[in-house]
Amino acid sequence: MLSGIGVAAVCVFPRQIREALTVRRFALASAALLLGASPLVLYNVETRGGTLRLGDVPGEAASLGHKIHILQRTLNGSIFFGFLTEEAYRDTWKPGPPVPFRLRSNGMPLAVAVAIVPALWRLPKPALFALITMLVAWIQMAVVGKTGASLHHVILLWPFPHLLVAMALSLIRQRAVAGTLLALGVSANVWMLHQYSADLTSRGTTAVWTDAVHPLAERVKRIEASQIYVSDWGYVSTLCLLGEGRLPIRDLTGVLLSPQLHDAAFARQAIGTPGAIFIEHSANAEQVAGIHQRLQTLALQSGYRREIIETIADRNGRPRFHITRYAGDRSGTTHSLLRTGDPAHAAFLDNFHEIEEGSWRWTGKTFAATFAPQKAATVLRVHLYVPDAVIERLGAVRLSARSGESAIVSRVIDQPGEIELTGRVPAASPPGKPVTIEFELDKALAPIAPDTRELGVIVRTLELSAR
Repeated sequence: MLSGIGVAAVCVFPRQIREALTVRRFALASAALLLGASPLVLYNVETRGGTLRLGDVPGEAASLGHKIHILQRTLNGSIFFGFLTEEAYRDTWKPGPPVPFRLRSNGMPLAVAVAIVPALWRLPKPALFALITMLVAWIQMAVVGKTGASLHHVILLWPFPHLLVAMALSLIRQRAVAGTLLALGVSANVWMLHQYSADLTSRGTTAVWTDAVHPLAERVKRIEASQIYVSDWGYVSTLCLLGEGRLPIRDLTGVLLSPQLHDAAFARQAIGTPGAIFIEHSANAEQVAGIHQRLQTLALQSGYRREIIETIADRNGRPRFHITRYAGDRSGTTHSLLRTGDPAHAAFLDNFHEIEEGSWRWTGKTFAATFAPQKAATVLRVHLYVPDAVIERLGAVRLSARSGESAIVSRVIDQPGEIELTGRVPAASPPGKPVTIEFELDKALAPIAPDTRELGVIVRTLELSAR
């Protein structure tokens, strides 16, 4: 928005800017801007430009068509239907205020379009300023992959659309016509607010805006937990607010989404934290697809099973949250021999790509495998294949393996073909816990469109054996 305002100011008010601009005023304005943005500036200093690295932003890039659709729905006021108000689960709806007819637009897109038509020759400079600001800001949203795809981006254009429409109305000489158009616009907005109020009363809220967070916070306050882990997007900030900052909350969402082995190790540590509880979305409320399966996979790898303490529903009776804990599981579900082509072993493999030819998988640059508890020192055997393309493009690569802080093996591979990687694994400490072996390549094949995978080596089996 700042760039849009800047471009608009230079285009529409160049003379006024030249007359007003002095070194002193520029310095004061710059200092005020830096002071107000100091938290953001400090964050970028510490993260070396973190806000500029769009690749670190969760989610996928949206298409231009989707962004135009979001722009239209935000302008016409209908964006919250189905986002704030629940449109599904009709059997849970309750009686509410009457809505004789439903509007799906407040007329704002049409009003903006009509206002733009005379913009080139009739609208005053403030309206042109608003128009240029909107265009420059939204074009940036449209071009950058992960921006402009949600209403909280588009809403940054406010109040410039309203300023543009107001200027257009001011040019209508017939006051009665202008007043009638204004009354129609206001009436449409008031009626849409009534629809939202009625829907919130009868249909309730979606999982993102669920009112179940209030009973959840009250219930969590009564649980004596050493740590409270939140495992999905959308409610950690609300819980911190309702808990008045007194709840020992930690958000695991980013950790569970990360492919990094150290993040997986942190999640396993969290699962094993004595007295810890987890707050998870119910199946129909999950915001990040597969994130709870990821949590349960890590628990399974670590020898823990999930126990639901309580399920929290919203006022319409829809389950929204599970309060859970993870208890030690000695059912023997881990393995000493892992076949990467066996779907049943997928839960014990980290950062392996999909099964190919029914018998093997590519790895990433880092990957890991979790084995059954071992009573004594064992030998690790990994049967892998290094394709010609890896050596041709990367040269020699080094593959290292470790268990916790203990290095197991480090080997330079300079020839393609079948390889058996072996190394001695010390006895687990504490005994009786599953053993996680972490692997790391010093180089890997970068993604080549349309394939988005980072490719390391091909692995068929991994085994821990007595000799």
